[in-house]
Amino acid sequence: MHLSLTMVARSAWFSVATLALLPSAPAAESLFDGKTFAGWNGDTATVWRIEDGAIVAGDPRNPALQNEFLATNRRFGDFELRLEYRLDCGADCNAGVQFRTARVPGHHEVIGYQADIGTAFDGCLYDESRRNTILAKPTPETLAEARAKAKDGWNEYVVRCEGPRIRLTVNGVETVDYTEPDASIPREGVVALQIHGKMRGTVRYRNITITERPPLIRTDFRLAPSAEGWEGSKEPEVFAGDTVRLAGDSDEHGVRIAKGTLSSPRFPVEPFHYYRLELLAKGPNGGHVAASFVDGDGKELVADVYDQIDAAPSWQPSTLCFRGHPDARQARIHLRRNYNDPAAPPLEVKNVRIRKIDAAGAAEWAADLAGRCPVVRFEPAADRWRYLPRTMAKFAAGERVRIVMLGDSICNDTSNSLYETLLARHYPRAAIEVVTSVRGGTGCWYYKEADRVQPFVVAYRPDLVIIAGISHGFDVESIRSVIRQIRAQSDCEILVTTGAIAPRSVFEPEFVKHKPAAIALDVMERFPDMMATMCREEKVEFFDTRQAWNDYMLASYQPYEHFARDRIHANGRGKAVLGRMMGRYFSPK
Repeated sequence: MHLSLTMVARSAWFSVATLALLPSAPAAESLFDGKTFAGWNGDTATVWRIEDGAIVAGDPRNPALQNEFLATNRRFGDFELRLEYRLDCGADCNAGVQFRTARVPGHHEVIGYQADIGTAFDGCLYDESRRNTILAKPTPETLAEARAKAKDGWNEYVVRCEGPRIRLTVNGVETVDYTEPDASIPREGVVALQIHGKMRGTVRYRNITITERPPLIRTDFRLAPSAEGWEGSKEPEVFAGDTVRLAGDSDEHGVRIAKGTLSSPRFPVEPFHYYRLELLAKGPNGGHVAASFVDGDGKELVADVYDQIDAAPSWQPSTLCFRGHPDARQARIHLRRNYNDPAAPPLEVKNVRIRKIDAAGAAEWAADLAGRCPVVRFEPAADRWRYLPRTMAKFAAGERVRIVMLGDSICNDTSNSLYETLLARHYPRAAIEVVTSVRGGTGCWYYKEADRVQPFVVAYRPDLVIIAGISHGFDVESIRSVIRQIRAQSDCEILVTTGAIAPRSVFEPEFVKHKPAAIALDVMERFPDMMATMCREEKVEFFDTRQAWNDYMLASYQPYEHFARDRIHANGRGKAVLGRMMGRYFSPK
């Protein structure tokens, strides 16, 4: 994070009150006391034993009858697991460390990921009882380097799980860096130690510790939502819903949202850091999800993050990633049934998790959304960036670039595409910070008045300002006024864009109300050209995102609803398309 003294003074990012909200660094916790099986379950009568401070299984004289597992009683999600293991056996040695795993009911097997152990398997990631295949493995050279660092036959295994990303390290050498592409696979479960069936010999495990990175919010709705810190709306629609025991699993719970909005407890956020919401949902009409931000005075910020939960007759994963607003200290999650249909059936939700993630995780989320859409083939103008020399030079030099997005809810959606994670792939050394500075339904006709440019733009000390949205009232001179006010108070560069997403049929009737129809329609037709002319006169950049969006829609052969959460705004797929367009615009020539 890169801060100026002025910015710190404005937002007080590291005040005592803010630090009190942030979780303390997690500490390593021992899972095995070296003496007892406290906290573990398995066949400790005939399979598992304790010798010299280690958990041991196997016999060099008699092969193991079947796969056997000693599992923790507790479940873990994101963590760093450390342990030492030793194999004493012949060529067919095979064992492993399970994680994000569950026991198969009524069976000796488990299902989940395994950090494999064995003559042919050290350092591999295996999927036990699910896909039954090695998901990733080290090269022979990497494995040889790791094995050479064993000490007296003991090897150290480190398993790191963060969201969909799994990394394995043997003796300090990374053997696997794997990202799970299937969002439906559980990201929580027990840790379990394995001895493989038919193995003749012994496997030993010791010094087992885990550093858990618990989610910021973890709700299974075993209790009433209010008992778990969730709050139902009181207006404009009173919340109606309840906790339900889900069919098919007596120990699985969820919440049914029939009316109104259900809001999570507040959780701490940091400026420009990324967060990931995961949940399972089902409902024939889907629903909506949002993240809102709260400043240090407890006031809710206008900039928020909205998305759609797709319709699904059975449980489907839904994921939303978002960045912390620079003025925010806390955030909340909001869930509701489909707001486009007043008679929509209930939305059911379970297994809600919110975690802090890194920029790479946010980029993977954005890439996954883009992968569900037709390819964006937009080609930006070859002569772009004429008026962005400093911005592009900072990108290339790996410097800090702070971008302020000024506009309306369409601008907000563009910002929430997390397009900066795409730019980071083109300019990996640059520190790119995006500030969303918006008001719903607001254009430059508002920002030009009463010294509003200072709090909405200049106070954030931008390197680049992007003026975007559909709410300028087709008023070129208001945009010009804002440009000149910014330049009078800042040396930043400016990019002006047209508004995408909302069809013309949405805003045309409102504009025609205030002018004779012929004049209004003429202004609307000429507005992009008027904007381009004004930008040349003011020597600022111009990007016609509306034309790029329209061209994409024609080429996609997908209905508008595929990309929109309502008649005006983008859903996750629509935002992914906007993000790809922004990424293409700023990508190296």
